[in-house]
Amino acid sequence: KGCGASSGITGLPEAAGERFLLGDKLLHFSEIGEVLQAAYPGRKLPKGKMPDWLLKLVSVFNPVVKQVVPELGQHRHFSNDKLRSVLRITPIPAEDAIRASADSLIKVGAIKA
Repeated sequence: KGCGASSGITGLPEAAGERFLLGDKLLHFSEIGEVLQAAYPGRKLPKGKMPDWLLKLVSVFNPVVKQVVPELGQHRHFSNDKLRSVLRITPIPAEDAIRASADSLIKVGAIKA
């Protein structure tokens, strides 16, 4: 799953001491893949889902994959209601943020165009 950021806001009395989740919604990796596939139809992107047992096996050899293992089977939920009501901020749609992030990574050369 992707993650939302959390932020402390200063300078607004109604936000004093509060923390706000900065994000639209959580997406599973498969949903992120679907967004990227639609945005970059000419690119070869992984489409399948790796079985949990295989992911756990790979995690023994790959520390990046190991970080994902505790999230297997977890369903995370969050609310950005406070962001919307207190700060009157509507976050950009998660799909737009994913596309913008990918575009930025391509632009700086972190991903080949």
